[in-house]
Amino acid sequence: MKIQKYQRRGMVTLLNVVVIGGFLLGMMAVVYRASIRSVEGQKKVQLLIDYEARQQSLLRSLVTLTPQFAANTMMDNSSGDASATFAGMFTTAGNMAKLGEVLTAQERIDMGFGGMRSGNKGDAGAAYNITDFIGGGLATVASGVRGGVQPAGYPPVMGFAGANNTGVAPELSSNATYVGTGIASRGGLVDFAMLTYPDIHFGYKNPGANFITRQNWWQLYVHPRRADLATVGLGTAGMAMNQSRYEYILSVYEIPSQLAISAAAFIDIGTNVTVADTVGAGNDVVVQGNVFAKGANVAQGAIASIATTQGATLAAGTTVGGQALAATQGANAKEVYEAANQAFYPISKASDYARSLFVPINPGFAFFDRFANVAAGTNMYSADTWYDYSRGCNQCVMRLDVVETDLAGNPITLQYSTAGGAFGTFICKGTSTFRGGAFVEWPDVGDLDFNTFPFESTLNNAGTAALAIHLDRIEAWLQTVDGGAVALANIPDYDSIVINADDTIVGGNAVAPTQNVSPVTVQLYGGDDLSGFTNGFSIVSSYELEILDNFNNTPVTPGGTDYPPTSIFAPVVRYGVGGAVGTVGTVNVVGGISSLNTTSTANTRVDIFQFEDLEGGAVGNVTAELDTINTLDQLPPVNMMNWLVVIQKQGM
Repeated sequence: MKIQKYQRRGMVTLLNVVVIGGFLLGMMAVVYRASIRSVEGQKKVQLLIDYEARQQSLLRSLVTLTPQFAANTMMDNSSGDASATFAGMFTTAGNMAKLGEVLTAQERIDMGFGGMRSGNKGDAGAAYNITDFIGGGLATVASGVRGGVQPAGYPPVMGFAGANNTGVAPELSSNATYVGTGIASRGGLVDFAMLTYPDIHFGYKNPGANFITRQNWWQLYVHPRRADLATVGLGTAGMAMNQSRYEYILSVYEIPSQLAISAAAFIDIGTNVTVADTVGAGNDVVVQGNVFAKGANVAQGAIASIATTQGATLAAGTTVGGQALAATQGANAKEVYEAANQAFYPISKASDYARSLFVPINPGFAFFDRFANVAAGTNMYSADTWYDYSRGCNQCVMRLDVVETDLAGNPITLQYSTAGGAFGTFICKGTSTFRGGAFVEWPDVGDLDFNTFPFESTLNNAGTAALAIHLDRIEAWLQTVDGGAVALANIPDYDSIVINADDTIVGGNAVAPTQNVSPVTVQLYGGDDLSGFTNGFSIVSSYELEILDNFNNTPVTPGGTDYPPTSIFAPVVRYGVGGAVGTVGTVNVVGGISSLNTTSTANTRVDIFQFEDLEGGAVGNVTAELDTINTLDQLPPVNMMNWLVVIQKQGM
């Protein structure tokens, strides 16, 4: 019997295939799972990157919008208006930053993408809510105007007198002060203090240096959209959004001009004068402090620091911050300099730091004329109208208005009045008048009080109407029956005067000056000793102004160096000696120089050292020692104002 054993061929090979195939399938599953996890991780990372980009866009939008909304709080009927509130500002910023959709439906159609789906996971759709990105809600924001002790790790706080709207709107107001908060300050239209300049790459001051300012600040919490917190692993949709990791500080620094040179225009430095290290025989200018301008052309010399909004051009051989810095150093010049010198780069533009904005408050010619615009001051968030806040003419405590000029007389007759319209002579402090509102008789030549009255109707060297102001007579006159009452005339309080044309009076013939035409010339005499004005003295006029004597050469303390801080603002300032033509020698300026010019371009630059004599020609010799104001007691009563808007991560 024969038995044959049969065995299927290929069974071993099939088993091998199954085993190896199963192993490979398992490996593929592991790889696929890892790939899914990687894609999921990439999705989260991409979503975080997307939100980071949107967040930065939102922060930049807030910086851009804050000055506009802050100014709106000073406008009539701003109270309750969305154009002045944080709610309105946040909503507008969200639209600017494209928080909801990077491209709207209409924008996709316009670009030919109408039928396509967006692959952007961060798009929230048209129904997004700004509260998804701003913690704490929209109605109110925690403000630094809170009074009491400065919270640890936060900027100094200010107290507030009256209704406080700073949590509802970015309100800037003279009611907010440092008085009683333990911060040394100086009063005025607002209270200023010495604070620390923020760590930003815009060199109005060097980071960490002290400067004179008011810091209005608010706490903001900016975060990814609530609905996506769990998706990206940052928390849950119901978690609190006012956590420190989301906290930013939005600041508006109110900065009175305090630099060696300040100008919201393109300026020339060193074209017609020698910019030297020390003042020499003539035409020598020393710039020891920082310079700010819209743009600057530095022909030669040594400058401490330059900050601009549109850049600076430096000639060969010019030094800035002690270094020879050519304009052609390249885009990375700042980084190379700071790495090599361990110091702040002394040339900067406002755009060097993305989350900051520098805004010169410069109304131009209107700075001099309080009749240019008048606000009712009703239903506002702020206690200050924009016109009072932004214009030096409205900050003066004494006012002198030209109502009528009579060219038949010799010298001519000038009459002055209140804004109420009654003819006569008027000078006031704030809104109160001396002697119950009665007017002072304007003395004629030969009257007993002619030589003691501070104001005189006269002629300038061209034979046209002039008003002479004898500064050395004001202090004594304020103590007389005509000038006021002894109990009222606390001399340091009378620290500023504005001279304007009141062309609103019926029957008057006063002609308001323009930037190029001045029907009356204001002349300053007797200004050598202003030591009685211990808080300083400021003069603002819409007329052309002539300085005919030495000005502020006597220190407050005999033999000391503590001169009263002074400022002079006029469309045109000329220099002479006693009204005589051609007798001016050297004009020597110690302090700072500012320009209110708003029309200049790079091709029509302002020569910041172009001093004119009485005939409008250039003064032969000019010397200047220009430096930054470094203490509160050096700040004059009237100043140009600037805003620095900064938003920074809290604690940085």
